[in-house]
Amino acid sequence: MNPQPIMTAKIISEAEIDRSLVKIILIGFLIVATVFSFTYFLDFSFKNFQFRYLFFAAASVAVALILIILSVFYIKSFNKLIIIAFLSSFISLASFYPNLSAVIVIGAFVFFVFFLLAYYRGFKVVNNLIKIRFFFVASSILPKAATAFLLFATFVFFNYYFDIESNRFNDNLNKIFVASFVKISEPVFKIFLSNFSFQDSTDELIKLVVEKRINSLIPDFSRYPSTVKEKILNEAFIEFKKNIEKQIGLVEGNKPFSETVFDLIKTNLDNLAEKEKIVFAIVFSFILFFIIKGISLFFYWLIKLLAFILFKALIAVNFAYISLENKSREFVILT
Repeated sequence: MNPQPIMTAKIISEAEIDRSLVKIILIGFLIVATVFSFTYFLDFSFKNFQFRYLFFAAASVAVALILIILSVFYIKSFNKLIIIAFLSSFISLASFYPNLSAVIVIGAFVFFVFFLLAYYRGFKVVNNLIKIRFFFVASSILPKAATAFLLFATFVFFNYYFDIESNRFNDNLNKIFVASFVKISEPVFKIFLSNFSFQDSTDELIKLVVEKRINSLIPDFSRYPSTVKEKILNEAFIEFKKNIEKQIGLVEGNKPFSETVFDLIKTNLDNLAEKEKIVFAIVFSFILFFIIKGISLFFYWLIKLLAFILFKALIAVNFAYISLENKSREFVILT
């Protein structure tokens, strides 16, 4: 029994040209719409500090990537793909109007470039294949297409994180980063200090560190009379706090430690020179980009799988079919 082709479809010999302008417009419209959805939720999240809406931005990206992969199979004219990439980049600016900044415009241009590179790579691979290899084609498109969305998100983050005109950082975003750090790192600190909490005052935390240190240096310290222990701890605490303040400046001991961390970060950032502030904001933005880029790699397989399932379903409902060029090369045609 002969092996089945990639899809159950009518296979005839015909030219590889676009045949359904209506379906091409539909595909293009859906891609542009999902890009707008992505930028809208991205902008809304940062503007209003409602970061749960980033989930909807991520979902929009997933749908857009699936459609972008399919469009390379369905659309035979590279010029039409360029138009889709251009309209997607243009619509990405709509969510920010009338408060467009140069950073957002540059981000939209970078988005267009990587979007176009993804299309160029996919279009070239599809046209060089004899048999349709869906996952091979999808793997050639996905990295650059995903990078386009992540880079645009990076420019949006930078736009909200650092105000170039006033040369100031966004304190609200820094507070959110500190809160996230507190939530993630507290269990780690508890390994070394079982009673540790970021909500404790800074003085209480210093006393915990001092007490642990003294106990390690004096094994039988717990047997000392309470008055003696208290005196030793107080003296060590005062000395330790003075050493800390020599390094980082005045420490308000009655504040929760999480607030002390934020104040320390804010003071150091505010003390940077103008050029150093911009460099730090750029570096920090791209550190986040590479972190999210690395995490996103684990989801590529899911995007490709969902795209393949939809590709197969659309063939099954006769949205498109597989054809042959000169009875040798497979390609997909919209019905």
